Amino acid sequence: MGYLWALLGVLCIGCYMLPVRFSTTKGFSFFHIMGLGMLPVVIFRWDSLESLWAHPMWLGASILSGMLWGLGQIAANVALEEISLAKAAVYFNSNTLLNILLGLVIFHEATSLNSTLLLLMGAVLLTAGAIWVTKIPASSSKEGNLKKGIFFSLTAGFFWGVYFFPITWMRYSDAQTSIGQLDVLIGLALGGAIIGMGLPFFVKAQKAP
Repeated sequence: MGYLWALLGVLCIGCYMLPVRFSTTKGFSFFHIMGLGMLPVVIFRWDSLESLWAHPMWLGASILSGMLWGLGQIAANVALEEISLAKAAVYFNSNTLLNILLGLVIFHEATSLNSTLLLLMGAVLLTAGAIWVTKIPASSSKEGNLKKGIFFSLTAGFFWGVYFFPITWMRYSDAQTSIGQLDVLIGLALGGAIIGMGLPFFVKAQKAP
C-alpha cells in the first residue's frame, strides 16, 4: 500500500504545474489563487494546527517552511511565463542537489565514506543530466526571455531546496512524537497560504507611486 501512495504522490507532484503552464492567469496572480485553494485544507484540519500550537517552535518552523515553499512556487510560476515546463523542471530539480548538500554538511546524514561518495556521485550525475537537457532547443512559441526564465527557475529550485530545513532542524533539536507528518503538512499549507493571500498587497504596494 505504501508504494501505491508513493506513486500517487509522484503523479500529483509531476502534474500539478501543468495548470500553471496553460492558464491565462500567470505569475503572481496564479499563486494567489493557489493560496486560496490551500486555505480550506488548513481549516478542515484545524486540529493539526492545535497540535502545532502546543509546540510554538514546531508551529513557527512549519509555517516558515511553507512560506519558503510559497516563494519557490511564485518564482516557478514566473519562470513558466518565459520558458517551457520541460526546461524549467530541469532547473527546478537543482533543489535535489541542494537537499543532498544540506543533508551531508549540516545534518551529517551519510553513515560512512561510501554512502557520502555515492550521494555525491548521484548529485554530480543529476547536475550533468540537467545541463545536458537544457541544451535541447525548445519551440520558439514556448520560450520568451530565456535568461529570466532560467533565473527564476533556479530561484525556485533554491527555495524548494531549503524549505524543509526548518522542519528537519526541529526533528533533530526537539523531536515530538505527538506531532505527525500530516500536522506538519498543514503547517506548511498555512505558510503557503499566508504567502499566497498576502501577495496581492505586496504587488499593490510595488505598483503604488
